[in-house]
Amino acid sequence: AGAGPASQGWGPEWDIPPGVDQEWQFSYDGDGYGFSATTEFGGSDFFNATGQAGGAAWFDTYFKLSPELTIELGDPRDYDFSVTSLIEANGTSYDNLLDCDEAFLALLEVTPMPGLKIAGGLFSGAVQTSAQVNSVMGVSPNFADNFALAASYDVLPGVTLSGFLKNEEQVLGSSGPGNVRRVFTADSRITAIRGVVVVASYSADYSIERDVASYAMLGCGLDGRRLTVDIEGALAADNGVASFAVQMKAEYAVRSRRGLGVQLGYDDGKGVNWFEWGTGDWAGFLIYPYVVSHFDNGTRIQVGVLYATGAGTGPVDPQAIILPNVNQKNPAVAIPIDYIWSF
Repeated sequence: AGAGPASQGWGPEWDIPPGVDQEWQFSYDGDGYGFSATTEFGGSDFFNATGQAGGAAWFDTYFKLSPELTIELGDPRDYDFSVTSLIEANGTSYDNLLDCDEAFLALLEVTPMPGLKIAGGLFSGAVQTSAQVNSVMGVSPNFADNFALAASYDVLPGVTLSGFLKNEEQVLGSSGPGNVRRVFTADSRITAIRGVVVVASYSADYSIERDVASYAMLGCGLDGRRLTVDIEGALAADNGVASFAVQMKAEYAVRSRRGLGVQLGYDDGKGVNWFEWGTGDWAGFLIYPYVVSHFDNGTRIQVGVLYATGAGTGPVDPQAIILPNVNQKNPAVAIPIDYIWSF
């Protein structure tokens, strides 16, 4: 591991072409209706937010017909039925959000009692042409391969259980004709103790005739007066290959708005992909000290020096879901400038 030269240039690698990664979010909440939209792009190609341009786009519109009934339409990333990492931008399950891979979603959410939310919907599906060369979005009559079910329940004050099941037909050319993405996720979030949060997540991808790709994540966060500490670990198994990663982040508030922090971790580079996202440049041991300044409304800027050692070569398997093709495991040195601007 780490036998090659240190990589250099703009990052992160999962932007194509690599460049400055930006994520712009817009939202509006009216009287019983609203929308949100996000565009993520690398470099300056703001409007061409596609995988080819190194970006992505999510959007959804909701109509609250009554306190118990809501309709959501679009291409959402729904956080109501899952948990995410306590350490920002890392530790997230490879598919733990109720979102659309290659389709659109119409979702009906019902709140029959306080603390309980149930949802069900249909994906638009992938309709293939007669020549089976191209695919377009359309309403597929095969509802069994294009549906989503989800639920979230506050079982106790400060204890929430959630999960979802989705079957989503894939567009021709991405996963092959006729393939269906089948994902199950179960999560929990505990905040019953003041200053302590615990999150746990399990995901299983059983899309094709193969071993189930599974993922488990556990995290714990402690929020003190000046010091915050988050610790997470994850295990993954895909096509007979096991993988693990651990990480810790600690931040000390020197003043009310300024702080010093450090992030440490290890990703074996074989499937969890917390640091390197399948590119190979960010696996291995991670050392990332930084300084941060917080402003009003969640705005912040963070600057540090990151070093990753590289890790062992992962599998090269076109059927693997978590880690399809990864060979490059070089060390990396970076000066991340992480900023959030909100108003």
